[in-house]
Amino acid sequence: MDLKLYLCLIVLEKESLTNLPKYSIDFLDKYSSDYLCIIPTLSENDYFGIKSNFENFLIDINFSIPSKDEARLFLLQTYINYILDESLEPIELLTFIRNNILLDSDWHNISLKYTYDYINFEVLYGLYWSYFDTLDYFERKPDEISNQDLQIEKILHNIFDECRSFMNNFDELKNAKNC
Repeated sequence: MDLKLYLCLIVLEKESLTNLPKYSIDFLDKYSSDYLCIIPTLSENDYFGIKSNFENFLIDINFSIPSKDEARLFLLQTYINYILDESLEPIELLTFIRNNILLDSDWHNISLKYTYDYINFEVLYGLYWSYFDTLDYFERKPDEISNQDLQIEKILHNIFDECRSFMNNFDELKNAKNC
């Protein structure tokens, strides 16, 4: 696991610091710190030992803990890139984004006109729900099922297009949000 990804998941309380001993082995090749070398030897139950060594490790490598918004934006960027790389299924990733990033934020409360337009995510959010609306529609109208694959394919194509657009404007979004 990537250190920044892991740190963002911890900040958003989607991952536990007690899992660090098993993940820290992945970091040994990339970072040099005596504190990091200690972490894999610690028990998951030694929370204070893990926390103390992890904090000192971060100081050693001059790595700062992101704010919640910085963590959310980093995760958003990471998972949208996973969609674009086609390494994971887009609807599963959008579900993860919705459940673990968007719903835990206050971004829906500060939308300007549409849900999540504050972070330029309104079209992707709409396409996400269009996917499920389409499945629901064809479930209620089995005589039109032959059109389902075509409609789903169109939505998925639009999701990829919108992900590309979102990433093309991502740096502008980060700068606007001071992250």
